[in-house]
Amino acid sequence: MSDKTEEHTAAVATPEQVQESRTCSPARWEYLTVPVVAAGFEDAAGIDGYHGILNDHGRDRWELVGVTSHPGRTVEGSIVVLFLKRPIG
Repeated sequence: MSDKTEEHTAAVATPEQVQESRTCSPARWEYLTVPVVAAGFEDAAGIDGYHGILNDHGRDRWELVGVTSHPGRTVEGSIVVLFLKRPIG
């Protein structure tokens, strides 16, 4: 059996790094809800429509963070609400 010792080092923050971490503000977000009709998932053209909605918002820096169904209905189908967010600033 050999006698091996492991050397461990710990990273120590400088006073400047500590001060910087205290002054960093948390991210600020703005939110958007987008109601869409949940119809057309059965064909590629319908799916492309949803991709278009998400890509259009994505170009404006919106990020999809949630989806839920809505109790309402339209003639075309059920309503789904997309929840998006993007950083402010």
